[in-house]
Amino acid sequence: MGSTGARTEPVAPSNDSWWPNRLNLKILNLHSEKTNPLGRGFNYSEEFGKLDLPAVKKDLYTLMTD
Repeated sequence: MGSTGARTEPVAPSNDSWWPNRLNLKILNLHSEKTNPLGRGFNYSEEFGKLDLPAVKKDLYTLMTD
């Protein structure tokens, strides 16, 4: 009565095993123009280019140190 010599690899439990009643967040991946508060013509890269980055950095520094 001994081992058969066959190895079994450990199997990690799936997320479904750990969290069977978790909230389904797939709805958050749905994108629609109706849910965009900035409108169809909003251009992120154009607006980002208008930022005063030194002022943003200063504001962030102040926020994190005061």
